[in-house]
Order: sequence, then C-alpha cells, then structure tokens
Amino acid sequence: MFMWGCLCFAGPGGAAANAEPILRVALASDLRSTNPGINRDSVTDWVMTHVVEGLVATNAELAPAPMLAESWSVSDDGREYTFRLRPDVKFQNGATLRAAHVVWSWRRMLDPQTRWPCRSWYDGNGDSGVRIDAIQAVDEHTVRFRLREPDPLFLYRLADVQCHVAIIHPESLDANGNWRWPIGTGPYRLKEWRRGRYVELERFDGYSLAAQPASGFAGRKEAFVRNVRLVVIPDASSAKLAVLSGEIDIWPLTAAEALPELRRDSHVDLLQEASRDWSVLLMQNRSGVMSNPALRAAIASALDPELISQSTMHASRPLRPYGVPAEEIAPDILARIPPAYQPQRTQELLRQAGYKGELIEIDVSRETGSYFNDAIVVHALLVRAGINARVRSMDWATQFKRYLGHEYQLSLFGYTGRATGPMMYSVFVCDPVKRVNCVVHTPRALAIMGELNTSSPQRWPVLMGELEMEIAHDRSIIGLYAPLRITTVRRSVVGYETWALGMPRFWGVRVDAPGQTTAVAKRLARVSAASGQGTWP
Repeated sequence: MFMWGCLCFAGPGGAAANAEPILRVALASDLRSTNPGINRDSVTDWVMTHVVEGLVATNAELAPAPMLAESWSVSDDGREYTFRLRPDVKFQNGATLRAAHVVWSWRRMLDPQTRWPCRSWYDGNGDSGVRIDAIQAVDEHTVRFRLREPDPLFLYRLADVQCHVAIIHPESLDANGNWRWPIGTGPYRLKEWRRGRYVELERFDGYSLAAQPASGFAGRKEAFVRNVRLVVIPDASSAKLAVLSGEIDIWPLTAAEALPELRRDSHVDLLQEASRDWSVLLMQNRSGVMSNPALRAAIASALDPELISQSTMHASRPLRPYGVPAEEIAPDILARIPPAYQPQRTQELLRQAGYKGELIEIDVSRETGSYFNDAIVVHALLVRAGINARVRSMDWATQFKRYLGHEYQLSLFGYTGRATGPMMYSVFVCDPVKRVNCVVHTPRALAIMGELNTSSPQRWPVLMGELEMEIAHDRSIIGLYAPLRITTVRRSVVGYETWALGMPRFWGVRVDAPGQTTAVAKRLARVSAASGQGTWP
C-alpha cells in the first residue's frame, strides 16, 4: 500500500537542478525519539550516531578507538581511566567542549530519573557488579573515571552504540530538565523530524575533524553532503520503486523480495555484508502456557531452521543457532550443545507439557527484514506438529513495546550485532528485576553472565559455550540465522561503505548528480496520488 498523496519530483530542468544534491535514504520505520540511548531502537541509533558522539567509538576492527577523547590512560590497578579531550571540538550551538560537559552528560545518564536502560552497567546493580565511584573534571580537557573494581569491558561499553553515552550540551534540556532537542558534536545536526514521514540532517559546518582516518564509527568523519533526508517507507514495494526512480539513493536492509528487479537495474549496486546481527524466535517464559519449559522445548523441536532461513528465495541467510558465530565458542563445549530442532521428540514433549490445543500467537512486523516470511514458515511448521498457532502482524513500534512488556508468546525478533560476545549476550541474558528486556534469566545463566562480564577475553570462548548450554536447556530463545545485510546504493552515490556492525554511515559520502524523473517515478506518483494519503517529503 502506498502512503503518499503526491510525489514532488524535480526533473533536470526544474528548480532543484542547480541545487546541491540531497542524500536520500529509506528507513523501514520511524525514530522512537531524539533522545540518544534513552528511548531507542536500531533505526534511532542509525540516525543519532551522526548527531552525537562519545569519548570513544568502535572502529572497523570492532575495538574502542579515540573519538572526543584524543587519548586515555589506565591506572596499574585497572580502576582509573583518564581521558584527554580533543581541544578544538565544538557543540552544534557553537559552545566549546569542556570536561565539565562530559561530567554533566554522564551524571545525567546515571541519574535514575533519566531512565537510561543501561545504567546498570555502571551503578553496581548489573550482572557485572561494575560501579563508577567518581567522575571528575581534572582540568578543562581531562576527565577521570574511578571504578570500584576493574572492568575489562569498560572501554568497549563506552564505545557501544546501543548503550550510548552521548556527550551533549545542557541546552539539549529545557529549564525544567525535560528533553528538548539533541545538541551534540557530530558531523550532522538534527534539522527536522516530521513523525512518520522523514528525518532531515544538516551538515554541521563547525565540526572538528579527528586526526585519525575514518574507521567504523571513529576517526575523520567528513560530511561532504550538506543534507541527508531519511524517509520513512515501511512498505518494501514502495521503497523499491523509490530506489528505481532515483528518489531514494540508499536503501539499507533491502528487502529480499526486491532483489530480482534491483539486480537488473544498471543504475544501482547491491552491497552485501556478513554482520554480527542475529535473528531469533523469542519465547515468553513468565506467564501462561509459555511458562512451561516442556512446551517451549516442543516448539523448538518442531522448527526446522533450514526451512526458516530459506523463507525468502532471493537472499542467502546462513544458519546461526548461537548468540555469536560458532568459531568464537570453545569447540569441545560446542560439540555438546543439543540442537533445538529434534522433530522426533515433538509429540512426546507436547504430552509432557500437557498441551491441550491452547492458541499460541506469533508476533511479527512487516517493517523489519523478511520476518513476515519467516512467520509464515514457523506457523506452518507448528500447525504440522499439532500446535494451534496464529500469526499476529503489527507495526514495529507495537512489537517492540510488546517485547519490552513481555506481552508476547512467540516473537520473531532481531538483535543488532555487538562488538564483543559478552556485550551481545548481556542484551538478553540478565536479571528481569533490574532490566525490562531480559529473555534468559535462569540462576545459572546469570552466574555465567556475571563471570563473563568480568573475565579476560581468553576465558570468553569457554564461558560463552557454558552459557549456550544453559540457553539450550531453557529454550526461551531460538537462534535462527545471521541476516545478510544487503544495501542498495545508486551509482550516483560515491564513497558509501558497509562494515561489520552494519550500521549506515553517511560521512565520507558524495552524491554526484541529482535524481531524474523516470517512468517508474511517474508511475509511483500516479499510484500514490490515487491513494490520497500524505505527501512524499
């Protein structure tokens, strides 16, 4: 279904012909908020990483690298981290970055009233027990963090995008301390947000470039394009036509069903990357029939991961039953982890569960990836096994809300990749009393997670193997596949690159020429006008 009443295309002779090109990007869903790290999802992160920055950032090698801090040192006991700030950094309101801004930003995030979901990483209440005892501005350009205990993941946590501590100017809040608008230090400032329609970023001409080459989210983030417009297009068919027409330049997370036609178009390139993302089936374990572990095991035993991964014929999606790639888990433990798919056990497990045909619903969003295709296959496999199942399709915002509130029974879901195994597992293995988004929370899983968070990297393969053994026993999360991220890029776009974490980056990117009106664009305009809904931005 098309969502726009008219499309306003500028042809070669139109008013836009001499204007500086705008980089136009398709988003499958809208932002959750403009408050980085607080009310977020992956799409929100994509946008906000261009507006705000932290002390460190994840580079292309998935390691912490300098960002607002030009350097740091660690005390011999591993408890003090001292960061030296770059001296020439400006906020988007013209103010110069000082150590006091870092202290203020961190204290705001650690204030319980801010409701930062990742506060437990640093206040001593999380699974790792890590606590920041003090954050001190040593001088205008130096900030010191003192930890109660050493934390081998501290720098990785600071660089994490999903739990971002953005250094923002206090004017981002109003006089009453309520959120207004992000004033960060990034290469783009947030110019406009029209809910449900588009987000516009504008180049921050006062941006201070780092000395190091661009790498991942770190280094020299040079913005060549003055404006980036991120257009909300939930419908894959509409997004495909917009790309083919030249009205969209970049389509991250290209829908698999659009690939055949896109592959035939000489004006676009398809960029493919193996990411650390993970597609899963979540099984709610707190109430109702799904709290029965035998029923969860029965459902898992009925699901053929090969068939699910092939739910779309146009894109390869390698199986990934674990939270990290199998080669990161100790081989001897990996060999002992029982597979989820054991169809010969399904009926016996259903009898053990005392299943009486209760309805089990599968939450899925049409807006994210190819999950709706997966849902159809999951539904068919469950029905074949004698389970009364129904697909419940909804928008992504509703599905995410149900996920946070544990209102789902089954949910086809995706986790954005993290730089390290411990950080990936900590997203869904946690204490539900402390975090609302916990999925696995058995006592043994929490004990292993606590050790994983405080151990050296040499111990990670063994501990992740032990954790996967417990996850297999609990059967609250079934790993399906590693989605292959495919990005469609028009050939007028120069410099766009993908990377292991998969999140789009628009610095270092140019648009050689403005889009031209094509037959496809005219057709899309006619169909959209007939629907009488809204306006293409």
